[in-house]
Order: sequence, then structure tokens, then C-alpha cells
Amino acid sequence: MKYIRIVMLALLSLMGANAVAQYTPPPVTVSSEIIRNEKGEFFVHKVEKKQTLFSIAKAYNAEVNQITADNPLLRGGLKIGDIVLIRRGEAPAQKENQPLPTERQQDIHYTKHVVRWYETIESIALKYKVTADEITTLNSITDPDLRPRQVLLIPDRSGLIPDKAEIPSETKERGIFSGGVANNHVVSLILPFNARNYEANPGTNNYLDFYQGFLLAANDAKENGMNLKLKIIDNKEYSNTALIASSGRLDGSGLIIGPVFADEISGLLDYTREKAIPLISPMDPSSEKFVEGNPQFLQVSVPVVTQQNVLISAIDPNSHVAIFCEEGTQNSEQVNITRQLLSSKGIPYTFYSYALLKGRSVHSQLVSKLSRDKMNSVVVLSNSEAFVSDILRNLNLIFTRDGYKISLYGTPRWRNFDNVDIDYYHTMNLHLALQYNVDYSEADVSRFLSRYRAMFGAEPSPYAFQAYDLGNFFLSSLMKYGEDFIDYLDEETKTRMLQSSYSFERSKRGSGFINNGIRLIIYKPDYSIETRSFGR
Repeated sequence: MKYIRIVMLALLSLMGANAVAQYTPPPVTVSSEIIRNEKGEFFVHKVEKKQTLFSIAKAYNAEVNQITADNPLLRGGLKIGDIVLIRRGEAPAQKENQPLPTERQQDIHYTKHVVRWYETIESIALKYKVTADEITTLNSITDPDLRPRQVLLIPDRSGLIPDKAEIPSETKERGIFSGGVANNHVVSLILPFNARNYEANPGTNNYLDFYQGFLLAANDAKENGMNLKLKIIDNKEYSNTALIASSGRLDGSGLIIGPVFADEISGLLDYTREKAIPLISPMDPSSEKFVEGNPQFLQVSVPVVTQQNVLISAIDPNSHVAIFCEEGTQNSEQVNITRQLLSSKGIPYTFYSYALLKGRSVHSQLVSKLSRDKMNSVVVLSNSEAFVSDILRNLNLIFTRDGYKISLYGTPRWRNFDNVDIDYYHTMNLHLALQYNVDYSEADVSRFLSRYRAMFGAEPSPYAFQAYDLGNFFLSSLMKYGEDFIDYLDEETKTRMLQSSYSFERSKRGSGFINNGIRLIIYKPDYSIETRSFGR
């Protein structure tokens, strides 16, 4: 018996050794996709079946500990489809501002500067107290648009400039931001980074989030075969935007996105009209005033009248309609537009406003504006969280205690309220007409979240979602139709993106485009949320 046990153990050992010998680790293909962020340059690897951190690290000649440090989310385990950032193997970068050898001219001194994403030649010159021309000459720069992690040689305060200085070969970059690629599409992104004061006063990161969201869309465009040169322009470097146009930095662009604020757009209109370059206003709804007479202009923000029209269209025409607002806001734009829309549709309504301090004594007045027998479509036109909380408390009493049927209609701001009882939204069937809304259960949203977290180590804000949608829509249109893509916008309606809905329409011949894409969300009594998209 003892002999048999020994033989069986020997056989099992041989079988195990044979199994190990026959096992072939799953292949790991080194990714050709490379991204750059403030932490450095990384391969973007998508995890496939049976791959492990060890097999991935071996393929990329990387350390497992470094990979997990750069990808904190991997501490919860590696899953198929995860995006892993892996540092590119390269010689250690010299510390910024470290003096370089002066082999060719002993009397000349200069330092090496690694360009950050938000810097321009002008801001770097200001930092080192030299002129932009000195930097341009020293580095033989022909394209004023710098690249992230580009290395520049900076002369010292004496201003002595050597003959042509050779930039180290390892600083030459490739990828979607490189120049010299045949048939490149050139896109200019104008944002108020305020680079000169960024390090001392970083302020909010809204525009950094927007920039990062757009970079993800640019990476997606590259994966789909697009050759793209992206110009990043800090309009805070210029006293007015007309100077950006006259500087020549926008020349060759097939698309210009920005500036952010309406009062900065006017300085570019003559230039974009003359050059027939599409100009996109990404955020400010008041930019709508530039649509008329500017056929290349595109307004992304949806007008208030469009939002309210979608909201009013959701009202049951057989219901009783009541409008409530806070005293002092009776003549606000939102109230006036809503009343005009109801009148134009022939829908009768009752109206009542009251001051917040009277909230405890308005029960009877509110009831007097409602119908006992019909469904009451109650439109509350207020962006004040305190007032909304008060009137919903009153309406809930009328709904639950007095037995009135109520369906609520509110404003987009309600979605961000923290101190309003969410139960009121669901029990009274709240309707909101929104330009922006994210459904986190969608697969595309999950993919975006995974990639954004991996690339930037942070959660995306609404600005990042907004920029990704914008970049995804317009870059794909540019790649599909070329620089005349604006003539095909009616074929590119996308009512469902990650956060936005796009439906561009030209108001009249010779005018630009306005986005009319809206999402209507409805809070249901079972605590679900229904989403409907509106556009062409």
C-alpha cells in the first residue's frame, strides 16, 4: 500500500510538471496608443482574457508596483476590459531648469524647460524674463503651438543666443498631436487657462476638465483612423480675441472650438466668416445673438425657449395647468417665455406668486388655483432651493392630505438641489427638460468613466462629459465629411450621447446653427427615472 501511494504521488508530480510545461501564458500585445498627462507619457493597454499584471508588466518591461501605483483602481483586482496606463521606458528626464553643458560656446548659458500642457511661448518667456523671439530663435521654432513635454532651451538673462541649438531627439513626439502628418485635420481649442497665473492661483479646474474630456475624444478619433493636429490656445494670453486671429495661430484650422464666453466670440467672427471656418460656442447660451448672419457659427447651448417648449409639450392638454413662482420673479425671462408658450398653444392656466416668508399661510391660495376633479399640471418656475423646498412641502400636503392629483414640472437647476426632499420628485411625477443628463447605467458611460479615471486619476465633472460629447460629435463629423462637414449636419443628429443631445438646425438662410437637442427626464412613483430625447 505504501508503495502504491508513492507511485501515485510520483505520477501526480509528473502530470503537474507536464501541465506546467504545456501551459502557454496568454499573449500580451504592446499597445500602439500613447497618451500624455501631467505625470508623463503612458501606453494605454486594454486588458484581455487571462492577462495578469505580471504578464502585462513583462510585455512592457515594466514593474508591477509602478503599474499599480499609476493605476490605483487596480488594487480592487484586474478585470477584462480595464484600461491600464503603463509608463513608457525612456531615459530619466533631467530636472527642469538644470543648466546644460556649454560645449560649443563657453560664454553662453541656457537652461532646459519641459513644456506643460497649459504653457505658451509667451508665458514661458515671461517666467524666465526673456523675449519670445529669443526662445523661438534658440530652438528654431517654426510652429508657435508648443507640445506637452516638449523641451525648450532658454537663454539666461544676458540674452546671448548660440547658433542653432539641437533639441534632444527623445523630445520629438508622435501621435495625435504631432505635426507633419499628411492630410492632418487641424482643430483649434480656445480656453481661458490663464497660464501665467495657473501655478500660483490654479482656481477651479472646470476648463482643465473640459480639456481632458476633449483629449479623450481626440484619442477615440485617433483609434478610428483620424490624423489630428490639436492646437491649444490660452485666450488669457491676449487682451482680446481679435489678436488671436491676427496672430496667425488659427491659420489652417478646419474647426475652431471656443472661446467660452459670448463677449469673447465677436473678435473671431470676421476671421472665421472670411476663412469659412466653423466656429463653435461650447458653453455660453447668450452666444445665440451671433447666429444670425454668421453661417459658419454653431451654438451648442440650447436656448431657454427650446427647453421650455419641450417641457410644456409634455403637459397633458386635458389637465389643469397652474404656474407658481416666487414673488419678485413674475417678469423673469423663464416666466415670460413659459406664459407665452402656453398662450401660443391655446392652453389656459392659473398663476400665483408668493414671498417665501408667507410659505406657512399660502395653502388655501395654492388650492384655489388648482382643480379638484382634473389632473393638475403644476409648473414651478424657480431656481431658489429654499422656495422650491417650501412650495413642494405645501403641494405634497395638498396631494397627500387633500387628495388633489398633481404632476410637477420644474427647472433644470432642481437636479442639483441638496436639501429638497427627493420623495416629492417621485410622488408627484416631476418632469425636467435638460440639456445635460448622464445615465450611469449605460455601457458607453461606464467605458468613459474607466478611461477617464485611468488617464487622469480623477472623477470626470460635467465639463469633462460635455467636452467629450462635443469632441466625439464634431471630430467624427470632420473625419467623415471633411472640412465641409457643416453642410451635412442635418445627417449627423445624435440625440443620445453620454451627457448631451445634439440636433443642430439653421434658423434661416445665411445664419448659423443652434442646437435644439433636449432630454426630458421624468421621476416615477416607483423611484425609477425615465429619459426621453427630443430633436429632429
